[in-house]
Amino acid sequence: MKAIITRPMCVIGDNKDIIRFEPSTPNTPFVEISSIVYARLKRANAAKPFQEFVITNEILKQDIVSQEETHPYKATTTSKRSTQTTKKS
Repeated sequence: MKAIITRPMCVIGDNKDIIRFEPSTPNTPFVEISSIVYARLKRANAAKPFQEFVITNEILKQDIVSQEETHPYKATTTSKRSTQTTKKS
């Protein structure tokens, strides 16, 4: 499981070893830990679950369509067509 470490903490790991965790940084936003170790860190308010948000084109397309439905005049532009006239010689 991926977790964000919110404060420094030492906990007992799966192998009965003491593991020291440092707070997450932009370089290391999460750590991969077991659910048992996460439960220990969470109980001490030292960890939060890491949630990834994947943005796909499908979501963006739905958002654009919903914006066009709510604001039809902002989404479309109207322009006058110019007609060409030809001179007869």
